[in-house]
Amino acid sequence: MPDLVCVSREDADQFGCPCCGRHDTFVLLDAGATRRLCCRGCENNFVTLADGVDQSSFSITVGPEQIFPRVQRHPLRRSRKTLRVM
Repeated sequence: MPDLVCVSREDADQFGCPCCGRHDTFVLLDAGATRRLCCRGCENNFVTLADGVDQSSFSITVGPEQIFPRVQRHPLRRSRKTLRVM
């Protein structure tokens, strides 16, 4: 299954891009509780879900597959990289 990181909107606001920690992103898709973003720093795509939402209500194409993104723990939470950014 293709990898697409999905975090809560609150975590994305606090910790930035799940890959590099930058807060400079642009919106690729905004549909209700689901937002797909692209980081201007590392150019990786990721998904945010509104606070309190655990899984997207619609599928997103990732490579040849359709997935329903689920919220994961933000990868930079409690990392040294996060501490330097803040």
